[in-house]
Amino acid sequence: MDISVIIPVLNGATTIGEQLEALSAQRFGGEFEVIVVDNGSTDATTTVVRAHAAQDPRTRLVDGSHLPRSGGAARNTGAEQASAPLLAFCDADDVVQPGWLTAIHGALEHESVVTTALEYWSLNPHLLHLTHPQFLGEHLVCGVPGIPGGAFGIRRDVYVTVGGFDPNFSAAEDSELGVRLAVNGYRIVHLPHALVSVRLRSTPVAAFRRGRLLRGSVTRIRERHGLPQPGPLLVTKRALWCLRYLLVTAPCCISSRGRCTWMNRAGEARADLDEIVRRLRSR
Repeated sequence: MDISVIIPVLNGATTIGEQLEALSAQRFGGEFEVIVVDNGSTDATTTVVRAHAAQDPRTRLVDGSHLPRSGGAARNTGAEQASAPLLAFCDADDVVQPGWLTAIHGALEHESVVTTALEYWSLNPHLLHLTHPQFLGEHLVCGVPGIPGGAFGIRRDVYVTVGGFDPNFSAAEDSELGVRLAVNGYRIVHLPHALVSVRLRSTPVAAFRRGRLLRGSVTRIRERHGLPQPGPLLVTKRALWCLRYLLVTAPCCISSRGRCTWMNRAGEARADLDEIVRRLRSR
């Protein structure tokens, strides 16, 4: 076995089939397996996965219903079940593009950790088109390259050495792993031509919660690893920028188009305001 692909899933019956089909269609010259870790789905997720496995025996379903409801915990279980020395991670609601697996495998022959590019338009007709259509993934979290949890590869021995994902993080667990890898001296290499189409949260409320949770988790990551926190002036400027963005783009929310993007940014602004209030109270 050359590489194991790991997918955590919770109630992904409507989307995981498309991802599994995309993986089965990968033109990869070696041997690979797809390990789906079900985190306790109550919909037809397991039925969909089993039906696909009947057509493609490279797919395997692992019961993770006993685990904490955490993508990190599910990914760790998948890594434990993997039989290959190389690991690739993707999500149940996204779609990997042709050549994705080959690119990861080739890079991991001489690198420890690689990330792949993210594309947002094809699966999100509601998305507000205010940025470049392809996010290359080389964003910084706490000053180091971030890891998109559904679009990266890592050598299994490295994953084990750093301890895998921290299941105590319900959001930004991938960013925390990226910081931990960097702190331990591992280089994170980006593969701009290996592409994953990302499906964003489809409801405004979910988008708001996600934005707030992710931004707030970065503060926890800094505290966990003893990294300097941004100064109060920077946090205030960031919050004001978000608020200005929300005011300028508010007309886009009249229709459903752009509403989720707007709410995600609103969640980030709320997290910044939470941080400002926390600092004022601690004085």
